[in-house]
Amino acid sequence: FCLSRGLGDVYKRQALMLGVSSFVFALAHHIPPFSEPYQREIFVFRVLAGAYFAMLYWLRGLGVAAGGHACYDILASVS
Repeated sequence: FCLSRGLGDVYKRQALMLGVSSFVFALAHHIPPFSEPYQREIFVFRVLAGAYFAMLYWLRGLGVAAGGHACYDILASVS
């Protein structure tokens, strides 16, 4: 991936990709037509959630990460 080229250290590249994917995850929730107005606290929560789901994906795979997101969506819609 072009953003990670030249960093040399595998852990630095993984941390960079985790941060980038978490930020993109949070941004994706603000794309119209189903977007919400920007609020810093919600955006930070979504960045942290994106990091959590990225770690789930890395450690357990896509199915577990998608399942975790689906469970959160269900819990959020019920409450």
